[in-house]
Amino acid sequence: MNEELRLWRSGAVVVGGAVIVGALQGWLWSRIAPGEQFFVNTDGSFGGLPTESYHQFTSIAIFALIGLVVAVAAATLTWHWRSVRGAAMALVVVGANGLGALTAYLLGRVLASGIDPATVGNSSTASIVTAAPVLGNVMVVVVQPAIAIAVYTFLVAWNGQPGLDRPQTAA
Repeated sequence: MNEELRLWRSGAVVVGGAVIVGALQGWLWSRIAPGEQFFVNTDGSFGGLPTESYHQFTSIAIFALIGLVVAVAAATLTWHWRSVRGAAMALVVVGANGLGALTAYLLGRVLASGIDPATVGNSSTASIVTAAPVLGNVMVVVVQPAIAIAVYTFLVAWNGQPGLDRPQTAA
């Protein structure tokens, strides 16, 4: 029972840490991801400025790269926790990173600042507004848990020990 309780507690710590880091990840993305600039005419019609559509890819790439760093760090830190290594912790790493990435996705979209060009409407002068950065659809969340399980699996394969170097428990 003590071993099972230790696994549950360590899983809760990993999931809790991933959600907290996911919130930080979403906040960081909302601050550094570029928005797309639009030209708004006097009649309220608008269009994107030339080459600004690259920012859509850039904001997705920034989110994915931050997720990559978080996934590698989470999988490596979890691997260093020797007493809970194994298949159960591999599943926890995947689930925790998925939950952390989803937290970052949702929180980042809420915190991202920008002006929707459709809300500007008619005005006496034309203007240029910057829309909030976009993340596309929720599939961008899949990158982080996929990288995390790949790193954890690599570490398991590199270890090569049947017991994964877990400390022996007294019977």
